Amino acid sequence: MDERWKESLPRQRTERNESYGYGQGSVYAAARRRQGGGGWRTAFFALLTAVVLAAAVFGLPAALGTGQQTGGEGNIYLSESLTPTSTAADESGYAGGTAASAGELTPQEVAARVIPSVVCIQNYADGMQVSAEGSGIVYSEDGYIVTNAHVVNGARSLGVIFSDGETAKAQLVGIDTATDLAVIRVDKTGLTPAEFADSADTAVAETVMAVGNPGGHTFNSSVTMGVVSAVDRPLELTEGYTMNTIQTDAAINPGNSGGPLVNMRGQVIGINSAKYAASGYEGLGFAITTGDALPIISDLIENGHVSGRAMLGISSKYIQQAQAARYGLPAGLYVYEVMNSNAGSLAQGDVITEVEGVAMDSDGAIRTVLNEKKPGESVEITFYRAGDGRAYTTTVTLVEFTG
Repeated sequence: MDERWKESLPRQRTERNESYGYGQGSVYAAARRRQGGGGWRTAFFALLTAVVLAAAVFGLPAALGTGQQTGGEGNIYLSESLTPTSTAADESGYAGGTAASAGELTPQEVAARVIPSVVCIQNYADGMQVSAEGSGIVYSEDGYIVTNAHVVNGARSLGVIFSDGETAKAQLVGIDTATDLAVIRVDKTGLTPAEFADSADTAVAETVMAVGNPGGHTFNSSVTMGVVSAVDRPLELTEGYTMNTIQTDAAINPGNSGGPLVNMRGQVIGINSAKYAASGYEGLGFAITTGDALPIISDLIENGHVSGRAMLGISSKYIQQAQAARYGLPAGLYVYEVMNSNAGSLAQGDVITEVEGVAMDSDGAIRTVLNEKKPGESVEITFYRAGDGRAYTTTVTLVEFTG
């Protein structure tokens, strides 16, 4: 697995408001310099002309600056020109001055709705001291909490801290390292469960909020905002198994793992899991889609594990046509390693072009085929071997991925 993919690695600070402030300061300074060189008469007549023109276009009150100031320094809005929803959207810096879509909440309302459903999870690997901390999402009123597998993996005991500071011990219900999902439970009722939405309705450039505990409980109930950078982005979370994710530029830091990515209706659309960590890259966070996560969560609650998941038993990466052509290869799944002893003649360095007659022309193509299969079944694979430049067909017996 590429070492650049790491769970929730630190993100370099990006001071959005500070950056905006510098830009505004430069504009204002330039204006003052221009005013300083023309004499009082020039300045007076320029000001008078500006007031007359503004009065003609916007009305005298606007020209004299009698509107309500909102949205930060340098942004003046008439008190009647924007609805409360629009004003709040402008304050968030993400809505571009347009009214929110029907049913959407302000960022403050989203945070107030979601934070009570987000907890801090403490992993006691040695039973005494906290070895790791992460986030979790209250799934049900009677104590089920969803998180990432890597947050609770290896724990001898688990603790939960709620947003109001109340604490509880937790038991592991089920864990699936293949998909990096886990369910724990506290012996409590009357919890505030989060609302889950269908991630299939998520759109690129949609405003989203990440909620969690970056750095652990010290910074509990923190929120960050961004947009959906891409949807259905396949990401290999473990060797040989790929999940659909939502890519976002909302800051995801250590401790955010297992927390929710929510839309502006306060609904969970993803479970924050990973960040792309490489020099020069920023704003590349990933959340497991609810479309992928919810069936697994249900299976973990019901059975304690996920069963019947088929996989080829290889480590591979999809290469696009343009990239493949540079090396004289066809587009498809490039095989890094074969772990399956029943993989026919498939070998490292081969490029799989078809599985069961389905072209491997995208990252998610293999999942489309395997989702309909069971472990022990066989699939026919067509692959290209670079060594002799020929295409071959072989049969692979699918194996069960247990995580």
